[in-house]
Amino acid sequence: AAVEGALGHSDAVRLQSANPELRAQLQAPLRPAYDLELELLRERYEWAIAAGRDKDADAIAAAAFVSADASRAQSLGDVAAQKYSPAVRRALASEFQRREALYRELAARQFALDARVDRSGSDDPHARHLMSDIAELERQADAVNTAIASRAVSAGTARREGTGRASLPSLPADAALVSYWLGSESTYAWVGLPGAIHWTRLPSPVTIADQAVAFHHSLTRLVDVPLERRLHDARALYEMIMRPIEPWLSGARQWVVIPDGALDYVPFAALAMPDPKADSFVATRHDVALAPAVWMLDTSGARVRLRARRALLLVADPVYQPDDPRLAVVMRTSATSQPPARHSLDPDLGRYQRLPFTAEEAAQISAQFPPADVDRLIGLDATRDRLLSLDWSAYRFIHIATHGIVDAQVPQLSALILSSYDSSGRVVDGAVRVADLSLESLAADVAVLSACDTALGKQVPSEGLLGIGSTMLARGARAVVASLWPVSDEIGARLMTEFYRHLLRDSMSPAAALGEAMRSVVSSGAADPALWA
Repeated sequence: AAVEGALGHSDAVRLQSANPELRAQLQAPLRPAYDLELELLRERYEWAIAAGRDKDADAIAAAAFVSADASRAQSLGDVAAQKYSPAVRRALASEFQRREALYRELAARQFALDARVDRSGSDDPHARHLMSDIAELERQADAVNTAIASRAVSAGTARREGTGRASLPSLPADAALVSYWLGSESTYAWVGLPGAIHWTRLPSPVTIADQAVAFHHSLTRLVDVPLERRLHDARALYEMIMRPIEPWLSGARQWVVIPDGALDYVPFAALAMPDPKADSFVATRHDVALAPAVWMLDTSGARVRLRARRALLLVADPVYQPDDPRLAVVMRTSATSQPPARHSLDPDLGRYQRLPFTAEEAAQISAQFPPADVDRLIGLDATRDRLLSLDWSAYRFIHIATHGIVDAQVPQLSALILSSYDSSGRVVDGAVRVADLSLESLAADVAVLSACDTALGKQVPSEGLLGIGSTMLARGARAVVASLWPVSDEIGARLMTEFYRHLLRDSMSPAAALGEAMRSVVSSGAADPALWA
């Protein structure tokens, strides 16, 4: 009771800050308290099991599950709760511009620092000076974010008492909820089924975290890591985190997984289930969905679905390079024939290569919708300004097929990278950052981020991954489909085309449609999970 009371009081302290980023930082030091609460509940649970008091044990397991879940994704709840009226947006115009300028400067400094450290090491005097500059820019950005957040109209906040501590969410008969906790000393897994809950210990958190990182590393190194290494890592991690709970999952076609810690970086569909004849991936037998926290799931269907005015917003195939032939056409017809110069707006200008298969992907996807219901931002039209000028809440589906970057140190800099040039051939800022997304309101059934690394974000204990996909989920998307690492454009295009076919023609859920698409790709011969997971 004392631990519970202290954690409840900590929420009141956390909510005194209007800045969601600072709230996330305040949440992190509370992790040991949650660890202690779960350890105490585990002792009571094991005593109840030993005494044959199964009903008491089930109640304790449920209490532990809900307690762990109440600690998760609080900052996403804060982002979800913020509403900005048109009047407030106009009043905050200068603050938005100031924040945009600060983030551009932060990106430039971070780019320079990375290059300097690679060349001279972190002890280099110039590197230390850049670190100091970055710290000051972050301080200024925090101040601006606090000013912006303080003007938001709150639609409620994600407090512990609002998460439903009395019961687990209702589930379909063929579904299972799997939740993990990687503590300082113990790892726990809960399996929630219709009318039942199970709780068990897993191998040490260090062992699991190391294997999860190794698996993610092997998946992202398609060229220099052999397939057998990926399959070995997929089998090893399955043995650690799935094998102990396998008996409870045998009848569940659908898995809803709440990962924790390093497991946030794991594509559960790509885990390999050992089979006497051959490896069988989880995706070949199950549909898998991930969620930051159970309290974010709308399992009751209570959320009102808004009628979208448009079917699809499609963003694809931006122009990144100055020698892109599409840019050359614009320059030939413009007043000047001079090629665009490098610009301080984009310190990485020229780093990103064209994603040619995204144009084919866009064509195949848009062909599945009535032409009049699709808004396209392709090529030189796929700019930051064009995208942010749209009302995102008007679309049932949002599909963005571009490069994406993740900054684990400064998550505010994580961004979708759109065109570096506009339709006039001018150099423009192509980064659509997390801060931009936090101002959008979405009503989409599905938002797809068919881009490199877009599902990743800053790892904050109890908070999960703070990145592009989770922000879109917080701002109203019912489901987000996002890649965890660079995926082959050709395979990605095929996967996405199959996904929409099952989603639209067969009226499947996003998780089921993605599962069918994965199975189709695997059956066609793409057995390497790095190509489709």
